[in-house]
Amino acid sequence: MIEQPLPTPRALSLLQEDALFIGDAAGRLHEVNPAACALTGYRKSELLRMSATELVAPEWLDFAVRQRRRKVEALEDVTSYECVFIGKDGTRVPVQVTSTLVKENGAVTEVRASVRDLRKQVAAERRLEESEERFRGAFEGAAIGMAMVAPDGRWLRVNDSLTRLLGYTSDELLDLTFQDITHPDDLQRDLEAVRDVLGGRLSWYHMEKRYIRKDGTIVWGLLAVSLVRDAAGAPAYFISQISDITPAKKAEQARRHALGELPAEPRALSERELDVVRSVAGGKTTAETAVALGIAEETVQTLVKRAVRKLGARNRTHLVATAIRLGLLTS
Repeated sequence: MIEQPLPTPRALSLLQEDALFIGDAAGRLHEVNPAACALTGYRKSELLRMSATELVAPEWLDFAVRQRRRKVEALEDVTSYECVFIGKDGTRVPVQVTSTLVKENGAVTEVRASVRDLRKQVAAERRLEESEERFRGAFEGAAIGMAMVAPDGRWLRVNDSLTRLLGYTSDELLDLTFQDITHPDDLQRDLEAVRDVLGGRLSWYHMEKRYIRKDGTIVWGLLAVSLVRDAAGAPAYFISQISDITPAKKAEQARRHALGELPAEPRALSERELDVVRSVAGGKTTAETAVALGIAEETVQTLVKRAVRKLGARNRTHLVATAIRLGLLTS
């Protein structure tokens, strides 16, 4: 059996997937691999009659020459840079060039350039940029509120629709968390859903919840939340979409009030009605209240009835309790 000689390191390098160009210190080529021919579109015999600089795009030529001169004169063993090659058919190919000096007894005998085709990488980067630009346009121009929210609840980015909905500027929101402006009665459900998504038990969630606007008023939102993870799979941020459903909620409440399914919504009491309720809460009788306020007893009774009706109370005792619950009186 005849043993086959092992390939030399030089022969092995010619088999690599990246294009390999081997030349002298002046840039004249004397060896290339098949990948170099595939990259440039030239036959091997054509490449070996060329210098490496003939492959470089005109606007990159001075840069490439300076790179080679700096390498040879400074005797730097390895340099790496990006530039553009021009193929035989005129195709422009973005490439990464890693150039290595080969020396014998301190003298440069040849320069080996490993050239990687970056077209796929550049195309992928361009697609990513275009995708990010489309997302940015959809995010900023959305008719509904949209936000990027950190796993701990901090607002990271908000659109104009959300600032209008909540009554805050974007800078003000970025100093808050969603917990800060969520109605207390809805916060626990929201936090439980967040924990389920972070824990992998849910991929997304949606819910109706109330937000407290900057002016203290309440707005109802239909919230849809999904989680974006980083390359390592760790939670990066939530995408939150918030639609204003306040008009629909008010219409539903009005319908239920009309059907008697809900008590009448409490209306604001006049200052005189509040005076009467305070007097009743203090234990004064109708007569004592009339004397204290300087009005007739019949007027006191009328004012109590109005307050009872406005607050949806059942009687005087319930009136006082309801006024305290609504914050109209202190207990």
